[in-house]
Amino acid sequence: MQTNLQPFSDQPPGITPDDTRVGNFFAFDSLANGYDDGYAATGSPGFVTAENYLTNVGAYTQSGSFYGTFDQGGNVSEWNDTVDGNGQRGVRGGSWALNVGDLRASSHGFFDPAGAGNVFGFRVATVPEPTAVAMALLGALWLASRRNKRG
Repeated sequence: MQTNLQPFSDQPPGITPDDTRVGNFFAFDSLANGYDDGYAATGSPGFVTAENYLTNVGAYTQSGSFYGTFDQGGNVSEWNDTVDGNGQRGVRGGSWALNVGDLRASSHGFFDPAGAGNVFGFRVATVPEPTAVAMALLGALWLASRRNKRG
């Protein structure tokens, strides 16, 4: 969210005192301020099993990370390749069902993948491959720099 400040919980796209730090997680402050009203996707402090609490990637258009990615805090806790002695998988970060403290990258735990539900997941990122032209240009620049050093 481009900051280390605590984010706000609100429905997308997020109308809060600082719209650049809004995420999909649980926060309930008991104030009639229009945000931090409970579950971000519904704006309700009560859990309803029939509701979908996930948001689409990029739903918080003003809350991109430093790298231009979205939804890196909240939505789902991220599975990782850590396994404990009981065969449970490691997760880190927070989800829509957890409080703001669980959004920290240092927040982690172990859970049985068979009972995951919709609070755990993984992130898929696409990274564009460099084009042949860009690679050729970089090679030419490197060769030119080598010639300048010798000459």
